[in-house]
Amino acid sequence: MSKDLKAIALIPARGGSKRLPGKNLIDLAGKPLIAWTIEAAIKSGVFDDIVVSSDDGHILAVASKYDDIITLKRPDHLASDTATTTDAVAHALEELEARGTRAHDVVVVLQPTSPLRQAEDIIAAFKQFVHGQSPALVSVCELDHPIEWSGTLDSNGRLTGLSSALHRSQDYKKRYRLNGAIYICHRDDIQFGGPLLTGEPLAYVMPRSRSLDIDTSIDFKLCELILNDD
Repeated sequence: MSKDLKAIALIPARGGSKRLPGKNLIDLAGKPLIAWTIEAAIKSGVFDDIVVSSDDGHILAVASKYDDIITLKRPDHLASDTATTTDAVAHALEELEARGTRAHDVVVVLQPTSPLRQAEDIIAAFKQFVHGQSPALVSVCELDHPIEWSGTLDSNGRLTGLSSALHRSQDYKKRYRLNGAIYICHRDDIQFGGPLLTGEPLAYVMPRSRSLDIDTSIDFKLCELILNDD
């Protein structure tokens, strides 16, 4: 890793969630969900600053219990269902810079809904980004099944869009999806209303076993089983 690059971790954590209310504070294997991401960021040793941005005072109170974590109150309009992660990140960066916080070269977004992501993943992804030839990096995992096995339902309930020839799963080229755990880009590429990722980002491949993104109670229960089995 380059000693010359200043890196910041931004952990965006809304208080609201329709599918799983209050999920960022729900106890997961002995600690709040958001704590798993905070601790992974600290343990990685990659960051000059680690920031938790939230509209929820309880989330910020949990984050403030950790030494050297910067907490930032997010405006309500950046915590709605229609607000984008990029806008929340842009707000956090502008607010910090207005306070005189050091300028950063690299921004790493770590969503708290990916508690199985490890410090080693953050370190490896950051190294790949620094040494790569791309303006951005995103963590991915292999698709569970070939995309050719999927389709859409029409108004009559018929499955459409399937490949005309179905083969064994091992006969298809591997495909990967975003797993939501790690996003890395240059500070200069972050702006309100803009995309978080530009161009063709590098892909840091994570195993599916660490790629669970908690969105529902079933996701939460599965994650807890995995953590309690370690």
